Amino acid sequence: MTRWRKRKTAILITTLIALLLIPACGTPSTSPTEERVVPIGGMVMLTGAVGGPCSFAFNSMSDYFDYFNEQDSIPGVDVEFAWIDTGTAEPQSISAYHRFVQMDTPIMLTIPDSNIFLPWLERDEIPMLVMSLVGDPIYPPGWIYTIYPTWAESFAVWCQWVLDNWEEDRPPRVTLMGPDSTSGPVVFEVASDYVTDLGVELLPPEYVAGYAPLDTSTQLLRAHDRGTD
Repeated sequence: MTRWRKRKTAILITTLIALLLIPACGTPSTSPTEERVVPIGGMVMLTGAVGGPCSFAFNSMSDYFDYFNEQDSIPGVDVEFAWIDTGTAEPQSISAYHRFVQMDTPIMLTIPDSNIFLPWLERDEIPMLVMSLVGDPIYPPGWIYTIYPTWAESFAVWCQWVLDNWEEDRPPRVTLMGPDSTSGPVVFEVASDYVTDLGVELLPPEYVAGYAPLDTSTQLLRAHDRGTD
């Protein structure tokens, strides 16, 4: 956790310093005692299908922003965590984005899929830090940043780990299961050829309803009948 905290701190400090230097080039300096407040817009999911587990991430971010300010990480600057609950819904996320733009928020954070924001971020010149992503928003590089690998990259590394510990003479059989959405098994498709070349046998994916399905027995039984390892 210490390593991740240091990496997050470095990214946040670097981005904020860059944003603070831009207006300094053309505007009069403020009084040394004047505290400048820089809002960071956070699209959080406290309600909806994944509200429960995402609330832990939200509490962690809130506590960290408080800690960041208490440590006077950027002298003379107070970072405000301005958040909006999107409820795991795309219309609410779009609405939150435009509200943050109206608030002149220089940086945004988001957990869900960030593809929909790509053209607006470039137009509005707003950097966005994402915590859950597919490859499209960051390849090629643009206005979306992350400290995490894509899900496809993580899946490829996991498959390599499976192969390194596989003791049978046949390839391991893997089934992907998740919601039928842009955050479901489709995010791993770009890695399918790579992991197949490694020696993994990919079976047909299983889709579930929503992010927090009540029962996945049907999907698990089908995967079992196909011989999933």
